Amino acid sequence: MLPTQKSNNVGDIVMRPSDRRLATINVLTVDDPNRDEAINQHLYIISNDDIKSGDYFICIKNECLQRADDNYEQTCDSDKKVIATTDKSLLKDFNRGGDGGYILFPLIPESFTKVYINRHNDGEPIFEVDVEMEKYGYCGACRAVGMWHCAHADTCGNAQELWRLKTREDGTIILRQSKKYSREEIRKILINYSFAMGLNPIGGAKFDNWFAENL
Repeated sequence: MLPTQKSNNVGDIVMRPSDRRLATINVLTVDDPNRDEAINQHLYIISNDDIKSGDYFICIKNECLQRADDNYEQTCDSDKKVIATTDKSLLKDFNRGGDGGYILFPLIPESFTKVYINRHNDGEPIFEVDVEMEKYGYCGACRAVGMWHCAHADTCGNAQELWRLKTREDGTIILRQSKKYSREEIRKILINYSFAMGLNPIGGAKFDNWFAENL
């Protein structure tokens, strides 16, 4: 999360410097004595993916948002690619096909923002999330003539099968807080899965030995 000088809208995040508690603008009521001190904030989901020209990234060391140009070289380990944000002013790219115009950057849904704020204020901040991805066909030749999506991805010899964030119709990504499982939890999941799928029951010394060697 980074402070911003941009004007925020209803539903966006603010922080009160006095106690570093977060709130959304429609929750920070007019009778709050600290309302004038509130600092506008934007939330960013970052990844370790390679940063290419046109990508937004955050320099963790300097706590600043930047956009890579054609001359950018990733020489600092603290540079992390931004894959989603609450900042609706960010533009991903220009859509030369279809109805034209700019494509908005993938957005973090309001439902997750509320959870993030509550967890932060309760002293249990969220540091890692899992995001849902999907495959798509990309064709450089089609893109060069103004088509954002390859019209014949299945038969076009130039098409590549790539991965991208899966988004809803409103442009928000699908994400959830990452969960780390203990070895015992994984063991129980495997056993329950075998029963649910009608497979041969697993367990006993043979399974325990395999589990110990592999997990």
